[in-house]
Amino acid sequence: MSACLPISEGWDDRAHPVNDDGHQGRAELARACGELWQAAIRTYHADASASWRGKHVADADEAFEDLLGDRRLLARLLEPFGLDPDVVGDAMLDMLEAGDRWNGNSSRPEPPYAL
Repeated sequence: MSACLPISEGWDDRAHPVNDDGHQGRAELARACGELWQAAIRTYHADASASWRGKHVADADEAFEDLLGDRRLLARLLEPFGLDPDVVGDAMLDMLEAGDRWNGNSSRPEPPYAL
């Protein structure tokens, strides 16, 4: 997870061969890059979720500690999408807690409106 590349350094892709394909090539590259970043965010959440459940694997603890801490890794993953790491991180934590409530392992009281 800590191998994320800095994207704000102004990488110039005009010389990239995909430009020879015109708009279609650039659209295909953009789609592939978006899917790659989305997969990285899913992996971050899956690792944090595994650590939450006590399954300590490879980078799971790093993602979970980041999620509970300053969220620098998450911020780096969300930067291409312009998303706020605090908003997304809080939503991820809510999903983890909701999963625990669903499984009957709640660490905090149910809200009064829960069914």
